[in-house]
Amino acid sequence: MAKPTRGRTVSDCPAHPLIPQPGIALRDPSLPPPILDRTVQGRIGRELRAMYVDLERQPIPQRLLDLLKKLESPEG
Repeated sequence: MAKPTRGRTVSDCPAHPLIPQPGIALRDPSLPPPILDRTVQGRIGRELRAMYVDLERQPIPQRLLDLLKKLESPEG
């Protein structure tokens, strides 16, 4: 019987479908590279900026502030 180990190695973990795997093509290399036209790029940029501006305006959750205060204290 094999002795159990404390940690897992990368080779023990199953492949994740969204992480590129060595030797596996993510797309057909014979196809041209995907291109977004300027209109689509502009819209994505505007949507992302709007999302992040809204995120910046939200208050920091009290739980996070408490955690930061605790980490900054001498007892840590």
